[in-house]
Amino acid sequence: MNTTTDVAQVRTRSMAPRRRVHPRSWLSEFVATAALLFSAVTCSRWLFAPDSALARLVTGVHWRMVIVGLVVGIVLSLLIVSPLGQRSGGHLNLAITIAFWRLGAFPRRDVAGYVAAQLGGSVAGTALARLAWGSRASRDRSDSAWCSRKRA
Repeated sequence: MNTTTDVAQVRTRSMAPRRRVHPRSWLSEFVATAALLFSAVTCSRWLFAPDSALARLVTGVHWRMVIVGLVVGIVLSLLIVSPLGQRSGGHLNLAITIAFWRLGAFPRRDVAGYVAAQLGGSVAGTALARLAWGSRASRDRSDSAWCSRKRA
């Protein structure tokens, strides 16, 4: 070991500029989370709305849930590997961000920005779905077959 090299490395690290927060990453997280929620609400709307041709085609509620899970999983995977996900780390979930922070794998200075971006993106994505699909995307479905299971 060369002590001169070791000292130079320590000095370089200590003189490195202090990292700041990352608002571009927050914006990427916001957009990706909004896209995820929009696609989840859209998929659910087309599979569970009584007036949907797709709902008439896939009659079993269990198959509909499997399809929603697959679609959301695929969309999530694509968002993580997309440029948005690459920039932000592709957390797209408060639990992931907090877990990474608690494990020491994510800087504390970015946690509040990511949480705000994820919450805001969730609201924006569902609001956009409501604008796109109208009240059918947000109507109470308590009378639907999958909710009104008869109890013994």
